[in-house]
Order: sequence, then structure tokens, then C-alpha cells
Amino acid sequence: MNRTDARDGVTETEAKEPRAAVPMPRARPPAPVVGDKRSSPSGVTEAVRASVEAIQAADPGGVATGALEAVAVLSAAGVGRELLHAAGHAGALDATGHAGALGAGGHRVATEVVDQALAQLAEQELLTPSDDGRAVIMHPLVAQVIRAGLARTERLTAVCQAVASVLYVSADAVAGSQDRAAVRDIVRQVTALLASAGPAGRAAEPLASVMMRLRFWALRHLIELGDGAPQAIEIGEPLAAELELTAGPDHPDTVTARNGLAAAYQAAGRPAAAVPLFEGTLVTLERVLGPDHPDTLSAQDHLAGAYQAVGRLTEAILLFRLTVAARESRPGPEHPSTLNSLGNLAAAYRAAGRLSEAVPLLEHILASRERQLGPGHSSTLAARNNLAAAYRAAGRPAEAIPLFEQNLAACEQLLGADHPRTAASRRNLTRARQEAGLADQVGGDLQDDGP
Repeated sequence: MNRTDARDGVTETEAKEPRAAVPMPRARPPAPVVGDKRSSPSGVTEAVRASVEAIQAADPGGVATGALEAVAVLSAAGVGRELLHAAGHAGALDATGHAGALGAGGHRVATEVVDQALAQLAEQELLTPSDDGRAVIMHPLVAQVIRAGLARTERLTAVCQAVASVLYVSADAVAGSQDRAAVRDIVRQVTALLASAGPAGRAAEPLASVMMRLRFWALRHLIELGDGAPQAIEIGEPLAAELELTAGPDHPDTVTARNGLAAAYQAAGRPAAAVPLFEGTLVTLERVLGPDHPDTLSAQDHLAGAYQAVGRLTEAILLFRLTVAARESRPGPEHPSTLNSLGNLAAAYRAAGRLSEAVPLLEHILASRERQLGPGHSSTLAARNNLAAAYRAAGRPAEAIPLFEQNLAACEQLLGADHPRTAASRRNLTRARQEAGLADQVGGDLQDDGP
């Protein structure tokens, strides 16, 4: 799992776009069951069973029953219709003729048939549509009764297996997209499904293998969201602990989970918790893969970044220099990974007040980015901004001004005058001109300068 090299990306002098809140599906208040029997647990169970029996009697194709069972093992916050449609298309909503083994070679179901089944379940008050109609919600008491029935008939694991397979395909389709709401929904469903499966979700094959892949998916994508670190930690801590015990500390899955958890700690502002995990990963990879393997060098970079975050700058600089030396030898001095490591080393030098050593590295990075990627590429803009910021920090604002001017012109052309990054570039130029005694050449009010 590669750490984002922020030192060669957006710096502290550039504005970041605010993260939008992810809407949750809202539903009309659902009644758990029909009739007056809802007042006691035994009454709830009896009424739910009666409603399920009524659905089964009117559901020879088993689609409504399959949908009911699928929703029962997923998130109480709601299950999207698209996910249920995908389950139908995959044959995972066929609860007939397979001793309840949902999805075991079931027939494929069209979208409209799935929607008809959901309407039947809503009529029986077993499901409630969300306000926008794009999700369905099951009352937790109803879900509990249905899961208990599945466990009693030894069908819970089969249902969870079928749902997990569909969820994995959906997760794979979402991977790499910018749909933050979809990513968060997949994570919610994975968390709920793991809880519903109980011990089988960690031990019973093939369910455990699918759930392991889904947990890794959730860990990775929560970190990539940028604001999902606390939830990533909740997933990563038990995942790493389980793999340490079952697979051993040197297993690739254990190393990946430990590295992901460390990245989550660092993203959550807990670098001290990340350090021992990154140290363990580096020791393992050096022993298993050798000191110059690309994965070992990435782990070394990660540990150096964590050292820098906790103020251990001497150790950070040493590791960054070792990484740079190894990458300059292979894959070469102009390779993107080598330039990233140079940027990390330059940032550590700057943090240590060693600007005379940071500036030449940043000049080299900018020249390489411009030559390889062109003057308007995002990586080139970041490299130019980093060099200009270093010039300012070194008391050389006059040399920073033309670099900030170039970035401002590029941002205005690519992003527009009102984009947050354009505004940040404008502020950077304002500061540099102000420091150089040229504030009268800057249009607008200087009070907008901010972090």
C-alpha cells in the first residue's frame, strides 16, 4: 500500500477542497411488524414469522424471500436498490430449490422483478423505502428475527456467502471512482455483513476468504477518502491482529494489513502509533525480500515519514537518503519514484531548517517534472509550488515570484479563477510579492491571506 508523497504534492501553502458530507438514506419511520403484537419481543418474532410465511406463500420464485434475507444481513442504515438489482442479475436472490442456499446456482432475475419483490415486502411492512426511493431499510428487530431464523436452519453462512460475492463485484466496480458516497456505502455494507456472519465470516470457507478481500478493500479505500481514518482503524486493528495469529507475522497479508493500519494511524494524526508498525514492516520486508526490493524501499519511505511526523528528523533524513541512493541506482535518477523520494528528503531537510540542502533537490525535481510531464501537469505544478515555498522560507521571495506567477496562470487556465487551488496560488503570489516589497503590484485585498 503506497503512501501518498504529499511532499511532492499539495503542500501546506495550497488550499484543499472541503470534504462534502455523505448523505445517508432517510426513511419514513418503519414499523417493525404489523398488528398489536409488536409490543413484546415474542410478539415481534411471531408477527415477523407470520409476515415471512405470507411472503413465501405468494412468492413461488423465491425472489422476495431472497431479497428479504439479503437485506437482513446488510446495513441497518439501508441497502441500495442497485445492489439488490445486481444480486438479482447474479442469481443471488433465488431462495428456491437449493435448501435455502441463497445464490447457489440460482436463476437470474430482472430488475423489474426485484422491484416487484421489494414492493411486496414493503406491503408486509418488512421493508421501508428511503425517502428518495433508491434504498430500502429494514427495522433492526425484523432483521434480527430473520437472521435468527437463518442461523436456526443453518442457512446464515450460505446467505452471507452469496451476498458477499455480489458485494465484492460491486466493490470492484466502485474501486478507483470519485463516488465517495458509493465507497462509504460499500464500507457500511462490508462492516454489517461481517457482523451478521459472526465467527463464520472469519473462519468458514469460502466466506472467510471473500470477507478478507472485502475488509482489505474497505481499509484501503477509507484511507484514500482522506477523512475515513478513524473507521479505517476500526477495520484495520482486528484485521491485522487476526492475521498475525492465523497467518503469522511474515505473511504478505499480515504485512499489508499492518502497513494499512499504520497508514490509517498516520492519517488520523497518530504517527506515534504508526511508527512501531512501520518498523515491523520494514524489518520483515528486509528479511524476506532484501533491502533493495521496491516494496522494502517503499516501507523505508513510510517509516521515514512517520519518524519525521514525530520529530525524529535525524532518523528520517537518514532513511530518506538511503531510499534515494537505492532508487537512483535502480530504477534510475529520473524515475518518478526516485523523484518522489527526493521530494521527501527535501521536505525533511526543510523541516530540519537545512534549506541550503533542500533547495537544490527541489530545483532538480522541478526541472525533471517539466522535462518529463510538461509545465502544466499537476505534478509539475506541485513541484514548482514546493520550490517557490522553499525560496520564500530561505528569504529569497524574488525568486519565488515568477514560479508562483506561472502556477497562478496555469491554475486559472485549467481550473478557473474561482477554484480553491487558484485562490491558494493567488495568495502564495501575494505573500511573496509582499515579502519582496512589491505588495503594491498585487491587485485585491491582502486580508484574504490564509493558511
